[in-house]
Amino acid sequence: MRFWIATLFFVSVTFISNAQRLQASDSTNWNSLNEGHELTFKIYALDSIVPKFTLEGVNGYAMHFDSSGNFYWRPSFDLVDRLEKQKEVSVIAQAEWKDGKRVRKTLNFTVLHQNRPPVVEDLPVFYVKQSSANRYQIPSEYVMDPDGDPLIFKSIQSQLPEGVVLSSLG
Repeated sequence: MRFWIATLFFVSVTFISNAQRLQASDSTNWNSLNEGHELTFKIYALDSIVPKFTLEGVNGYAMHFDSSGNFYWRPSFDLVDRLEKQKEVSVIAQAEWKDGKRVRKTLNFTVLHQNRPPVVEDLPVFYVKQSSANRYQIPSEYVMDPDGDPLIFKSIQSQLPEGVVLSSLG
């Protein structure tokens, strides 16, 4: 899990020559994360008047951002595939004060693919007949890859019973 303290690394609202602006630092690599890992931070205003914060362009990414500046996101495992390797996601953070002034800043996140291991359930009991050729296909509902990667079965011949052969298709 990744947690960052916003006052050190992230977004702050500052006043420079009577103009408000949002600043974001990309130097600490805070905005790069793996699928399934969470990113949390809080946006603070240096002004004594606290603005209302909003986030635009979340487009179904399941980002949570409340009006007081608390951000939470755990990118889903289906956001980036194994061939794509990474995906850029951009959103716009906005601070709005009661007097109508607004400040907007584009936040860019890099989401990296996280490969998950295949899931293998206990196989159902099956019977074989001695001294005859027996065939058994491992049902696909017992072996799956949560990322949709292709599965290839490899056997360790020394650990299989005598005469058993396992094909790469199961």
